[in-house]
Amino acid sequence: VLKFENQFKKYVDSNDCIAVNSGTSALNLALSLIDIKNKEVILPSLSFVSTAHAIIINGGIPVFVDVEPETMCIDPNEIQKSITTKTVAILPVHFGGLPCNLKDIQNIAEKHNLEIIEDAA
Repeated sequence: VLKFENQFKKYVDSNDCIAVNSGTSALNLALSLIDIKNKEVILPSLSFVSTAHAIIINGGIPVFVDVEPETMCIDPNEIQKSITTKTVAILPVHFGGLPCNLKDIQNIAEKHNLEIIEDAA
């Protein structure tokens, strides 16, 4: 595993790499790196249950928002409407081989000083 991690971090030009056994473990690990306890994390209403579970396991409050009918990915307009003073992160899920509208999501996150953790499992 260590050999894989070292080769992968070189491949993606990163200083760090941690291999995990599943997308669920990856989400748990990523969410544990930011303080979400009793804070809101926005996620799409259409996703595998582990997306919400990872938020709950880390003490956060999942806030479900609707998806775009064309892509079935999280709708940036709905994200914007759902942000409160307790919101700390957005967890977009790339769905069915289609990527989320990350440009708009990044603009929203920057405007409100929110973290983005992508679920691309």
